[in-house]
Amino acid sequence: MIDNEIEKFKGFIKKYYKYLDSDGGGGSVCSIPRFDLYSRDYLRFAQKSFDQGGDDGLINCVSNLKRAMDCELDTFLFIIDLYNIFKKKNLKVEQKLKFIETLGLFSSKSLERLNTVRNKMEHEYKVPNLIDIEMYFELVEALIRSLQMAGTLLSLNEHQNFIIYDDNSNEIGYLNLEYKREKEYPTIEISWNIHSKKESISVTPKDYNTFAYCLKIHLLLYQKDSIGSLNYIYSEI
Repeated sequence: MIDNEIEKFKGFIKKYYKYLDSDGGGGSVCSIPRFDLYSRDYLRFAQKSFDQGGDDGLINCVSNLKRAMDCELDTFLFIIDLYNIFKKKNLKVEQKLKFIETLGLFSSKSLERLNTVRNKMEHEYKVPNLIDIEMYFELVEALIRSLQMAGTLLSLNEHQNFIIYDDNSNEIGYLNLEYKREKEYPTIEISWNIHSKKESISVTPKDYNTFAYCLKIHLLLYQKDSIGSLNYIYSEI
């Protein structure tokens, strides 16, 4: 049943995405976990170790960069209410990064580079070279910036409303999306109406692929006006 509904939604959003006009929305304050240290702290430690130099400094830099990435991944999952689900399933950093890629928050090319450098430095008994560390540093920083921005904007835009117009500027429907933080796990509620025909879907993390797709669309649409390129948006749908 959900497969048929999501295919209807995909067809709808591909056809009408360029005609969506924001009609308000809202959210709540971003809630983060209570950790003693956060990703920015570990980045600071990493920079200090890098500046220190020497074998021990470079190795400590890599260790702190790994902690920075792990911490930010868990912080983001906490913000979107998926932390306990990932923890319960004992999903490792590779699965977390793959989820981030699925959401469109980090490109597959950047992720491939990150994993290549990370595996090289974490699993080989060698002192990492400066070029690898600098690349690792840049990629981890980019990932952290992306996740912090996405977490904040999702909290501020938990529900979004759009009016749909035709080529003659006549109103022909609407689209509503809401990221609902339930007790056990989040739910994404989507409803749309086109030419007086109403449709709706409700998805949870139990249907992983569908949930990830709907969250990706939710994240993509609140950036629609700032992205500008309709071709890019279509390619991501």
